[in-house]
Amino acid sequence: MADEVKNKIFEEMQAAEYFAILADKTKDLSKKEQLAIAVRYLYDGSIHEEFLCIEELETLDAEGLSSKIINVMKDRVNFQNCIGQAYDGASVVSGKHAGVNAIIKDRVAPLANYIHCFNHRLNLVLLTLLRQFNV
Repeated sequence: MADEVKNKIFEEMQAAEYFAILADKTKDLSKKEQLAIAVRYLYDGSIHEEFLCIEELETLDAEGLSSKIINVMKDRVNFQNCIGQAYDGASVVSGKHAGVNAIIKDRVAPLANYIHCFNHRLNLVLLTLLRQFNV
């Protein structure tokens, strides 16, 4: 069933032409690092934001993270149509020269501009406000 859902998402992405990559890492209950990968695209007049998978990470460097993202989508999408990347603000993903966004842009998706994920930015703002007001 999961493969059927993924196939449908990839079909819609190809029909949509342009898409963006969203990814974030987290630790699971066994303290292993996992990478959640999602995509965002316009299809049939609606914006779709779809979860693709969670991948276990062997390394936490930019090379390892970008390889996971590329491997999940290779042979399924045209990376030339990737116009955006959204991650948290950590240097491993946001770095202009050696971060995940730079590797993805240099290797497979030259049009994929990096955006600091708005949910992560909102979280940072809220944490700062809470500290300022001692809440």
